[in-house]
Amino acid sequence: MYIDTTTGDYPLTADDIKARFPNTSFPSLFVAPDGYAEVMQTPMPQWNPAIERVIEGAPELFEGAWRRTWIIEKIYPDTNAEAAALAAHEAKALQDWRDQTTCSTFQAKAALHNAGLLDAVTALINDPTTDPLVVLAWNNVTEFRRTSAMIVSLAAKLNLSDTQLDDLFTAAAKITA
Repeated sequence: MYIDTTTGDYPLTADDIKARFPNTSFPSLFVAPDGYAEVMQTPMPQWNPAIERVIEGAPELFEGAWRRTWIIEKIYPDTNAEAAALAAHEAKALQDWRDQTTCSTFQAKAALHNAGLLDAVTALINDPTTDPLVVLAWNNVTEFRRTSAMIVSLAAKLNLSDTQLDDLFTAAAKITA
């Protein structure tokens, strides 16, 4: 992209500049004429898409070269709306993590052992009142999914909070055989 350094017109392509000079022959490797300069690309800055947006600013001359600039704008007009948006974003990210999180049977049992819960889970599995599908799943799965009905059911019977269950899956992910 190019800028007309006299008028500030931006963005311009090589074809835009050539159209401004219809009676001029340009070399095959385009070289901008006087009064036009190439705008160097710069990376987009870090921003939080839950509460901010990034727009391109006007190019700036810096150390002899024109550079692309970026402006970070707040999306929400007040801190309450911003806080609500952040909370919703974080809740969605947590739910997405939960929906995608799995661990192997070994990792799950090792994490339960390390947390001192494996005996309690074994007792639940051996309890004749436990749903036979939960027992079947426990005895046959190759991986445990954080949001599966079996996991949710066992966690409830153990009085584990969502955070405690998240912590177990996080610990399980760090275990290798």
